Amino acid sequence: MNGQGSEGLPDTAGRHARDGWGVLRSLAVRSVARIMRKGVQMGENPIAVRSKKKLTASLSELIEEKSYRDITITELCSRAKLSRPAFYQNFNSMDDILDRLMFERLDASAQAKGLAGNMGARERARVCVDVILDNEQLCSFAVESDTAMNLEHQFAKVISGRAFPDARVESLMGYRCAYQAAGIAAALVAWSVDGRRLERDEIEQLVASFA
Repeated sequence: MNGQGSEGLPDTAGRHARDGWGVLRSLAVRSVARIMRKGVQMGENPIAVRSKKKLTASLSELIEEKSYRDITITELCSRAKLSRPAFYQNFNSMDDILDRLMFERLDASAQAKGLAGNMGARERARVCVDVILDNEQLCSFAVESDTAMNLEHQFAKVISGRAFPDARVESLMGYRCAYQAAGIAAALVAWSVDGRRLERDEIEQLVASFA
């Protein structure tokens, strides 16, 4: 008679059960790997890239015509000539696509102004001011539509080269640096929409002291 396995099953049955679980685990690992590879491929898919461009371009047009908070996903998809499923394949929400639009505009300005990691504080301050001045309309829109925090976070991402961190998991220094970049953005946005009461040289000096 067969002996009992550790789980109360005969040795042969127990071995088969363990072998079966091993096969299932192996299949699961391979399935996850395939899904991950598919995800990477989808991210690089030219169709997805074109869809994102259409959606962000359509959002850019619509915010010129009406309040951002009044724009619906259905309306955005209609303007872009895409389906709602196509929207959700690329973005999670309206704020998600707004973040992308803001980042693209700010990043294009920063690159055009020669933003580089080895810049000194004063040079970086000059680029910060230039980026805000290049996007005054976007700043006004952000303040009027109550999305200034979105703009500040995207500005921090452009200037500091990283996404706005989660204080619960990021290092204290990393969090402070990104938070400071967002604070600089908030000051510059306020300066831009409040009639630029400080001279450009004064605001650059102020930003340089924190940059």
